[in-house]
Amino acid sequence: MEKNKVQRMSFIGKEICVNDAKNKSYVGLKGKIVDETKCSFIVEQESSKKTVLKNGTVFMIEGTTITGESIIGRCDQRIKR
Repeated sequence: MEKNKVQRMSFIGKEICVNDAKNKSYVGLKGKIVDETKCSFIVEQESSKKTVLKNGTVFMIEGTTITGESIIGRCDQRIKR
């Protein structure tokens, strides 16, 4: 998927997996994105919700590897670019 298209996506409702992160406890975390802020995703797992910072994190979303730095910003701001 091209970079510009990824930056304009809405990620809420998408399945996510954390491939790499500064906070190593989040590596391998899988779930559904239920909310997004400028600098983080709220990921719902079976029994809990986790906040994962975008900065310093590499995600797999719908089969596409995405670096958190490339998607910093709120969804509505990214879509307007």
